[in-house]
Amino acid sequence: MKPEKTPSLAWSPPEWTCNCFPLPEEGAEILRMEWLVATLQAHIDTITEWDSVALGQALHVGHMLKTMQGPDGKWAAVFNARTGETIGTERSVAPLPMFQRMNALLNSMEFDSALDYAEQQGIPLISASALPESGAGAGG
Repeated sequence: MKPEKTPSLAWSPPEWTCNCFPLPEEGAEILRMEWLVATLQAHIDTITEWDSVALGQALHVGHMLKTMQGPDGKWAAVFNARTGETIGTERSVAPLPMFQRMNALLNSMEFDSALDYAEQQGIPLISASALPESGAGAGG
């Protein structure tokens, strides 16, 4: 028996800079990194051996987020998904535990460049053994 799926998410259109990102509601443009990562972590929780679509969607966003990492090793805490523009000066490290989790799920080093860069900038990483199995603790 397959587990139940989470409710459908709204996704940004393909013409947006941050295309195919989950949205809090249809047409919403402003995203908080904390919300985005928590939503993706919960979305990853829905994968099963029969359905790994959620992992593919999270990987797409993860790859896009790698390109948005700033010179300080962090990400904008708030940004416009349509334009990609940063809003305000607050910074976030929320993607880092998700990157570690996706590396572990894939048994890969796909996100090591972003993780290594953050560490080089003095941002401590969570020990892999301390990472939650679910999206809990994705803080920033």
